[in-house]
Amino acid sequence: MKVTIDDYGFIFVRLSVIKSLLMSEDDLSKLASIGDLESLGIYTKRFFPSFSPEENTVWEYEWTLWNTYFAILEKILIAAPHPIQIFLKSLLVKYEILNLKICIYGVIEQTSLEDRYHRVFDRPSKILERYDFLKRLLIMKNFEDLIKAVHSTPYRKIVEEGVQKFKESGDIFYLEHSLDKFYYTNMIEKSRFFPHREKNFIEGFIRAEIDYNSLNLIYRALFNGISLELIKPYVISNGLLFKHNEIKILITSSSIHDFIIKLKRILKKQKDFAIIPEKLSDPNPDVWSWLSEFFLNKYLERFQTSIVDDIPLISISLIFKLLLLKQNEIKRISARAIQISLAEEKY
Repeated sequence: MKVTIDDYGFIFVRLSVIKSLLMSEDDLSKLASIGDLESLGIYTKRFFPSFSPEENTVWEYEWTLWNTYFAILEKILIAAPHPIQIFLKSLLVKYEILNLKICIYGVIEQTSLEDRYHRVFDRPSKILERYDFLKRLLIMKNFEDLIKAVHSTPYRKIVEEGVQKFKESGDIFYLEHSLDKFYYTNMIEKSRFFPHREKNFIEGFIRAEIDYNSLNLIYRALFNGISLELIKPYVISNGLLFKHNEIKILITSSSIHDFIIKLKRILKKQKDFAIIPEKLSDPNPDVWSWLSEFFLNKYLERFQTSIVDDIPLISISLIFKLLLLKQNEIKRISARAIQISLAEEKY
């Protein structure tokens, strides 16, 4: 499908309104000074106008924020050129997989239908026109129902094999990580058919996400004493930084210390990324939020010098910037809500 300047010019005008809702670094830094959930909600509404949680609870805040995000994504999707629509729908597969996991946990833990319903995000399924699939997942009572529910979906083989392994070992690890891997491989597969301009942006994003996921998976396995042989099938070796040879080296790490040493060697000539091993040397949980934002910023910087007066490129860049930065805003707001809630429990 040929995409014209007018297609992107139209979406550019629409995006300019949403752009005004992005939080600056100063806006984000002010989150730390907010001491109660009600005040946090009032502040959040400035940047997420439809944010209106029914209760002042961490779960309600996070659930409402993500639904607000889906509403923003849907507005962009409706106005976007066809290649970007395909990408945005591929992005929503992440949340369809999240819903699938929630419902699988529901079967294992035998949680109520009401509890599952309140935990899933139905908007992505409706946008993807797969709401019937979500409804089948919500009402399933056992693994036999699960197998039937996924029969005509791309998840069929993954779920069948994952259920079998769970029955043998009682471990959900295989199923969880196979679904996560499908999200990335599905995105890569879809990007092959995009025009060159869109493909550069989208593949860059996917491969940056793969790099983050690879580091996270290997590091957490080492931290939790999980054999790297067990996670090897789920580590994808075609990111921006870490190709097959680099992953092959990292996956042989014997400890976190050994992992950091190997990572330093790999990134020695990548000056922009040399700070990563230093950050990962500190086991602070906040490092993963930092790393996620770090990869995002490096990804966005990569295209800044090339877009100048090119309206289609500016529009594509703005779409990515809005959606990715809004994701990070939600994570930062949710993290502050958790901190406030924990502090209130102490008193």
